[in-house]
Amino acid sequence: MDIKYLFLNSQVIYWSDDVEISESDFTDDINLTSKSDISYFHGLMIKKTYIQKANVKAVFYKNKSWIKNSADFKKEYKLQKVVFDLYEAYAKKYNKEIKQFRNENKTDLTFPELKEIGKPIFADLFATEDSIFNTNMEFSHLVEFWRFKIDKLLVEE
Repeated sequence: MDIKYLFLNSQVIYWSDDVEISESDFTDDINLTSKSDISYFHGLMIKKTYIQKANVKAVFYKNKSWIKNSADFKKEYKLQKVVFDLYEAYAKKYNKEIKQFRNENKTDLTFPELKEIGKPIFADLFATEDSIFNTNMEFSHLVEFWRFKIDKLLVEE
């Protein structure tokens, strides 16, 4: 295994149906000036050395996530899981678009094309994520509302 992937794998958790993230997975230095008690960072990662075998994965970055007050972790974990699942739904969308591009063009995929395919996907993902956090909805309703929507997205893709 390439040393950069070995290092990276120690810093991320890949999404799976049964993945559970614990308090010990939040390894970044705490931002003491933040008003938040928890900060978690998710992303989409292209996994493969060769672009022709590109596969997008949803990841949780341990080294970019922190907890200031662990008393709220169980409550916040539900929302963090919703967001992680959102990223997986969009990873599936991205992979679907990559596959469609390969089938339609019957040519090798280039890095600029891969980026171009991802632009609308990232735009939609970030808009959806903003909708989750920029609301006046009560926390319990927020989690329930988005859990339903994102579960549907996971099944559709």
